Amino acid sequence: MHKRFKSSSVKLKKSREWFDLWVWQIWLIYFWMKVYHLKN
Repeated sequence: MHKRFKSSSVKLKKSREWFDLWVWQIWLIYFWMKVYHLKN
């Protein structure tokens, strides 16, 4: 996911990570996580 959303990455202090995503991107991540969970 880091590679996929690299352009949406926002740098924060203290090495925290944040992504500024659109709603459809959040749903896409949700879908990927469900698929991953089903495979394992």
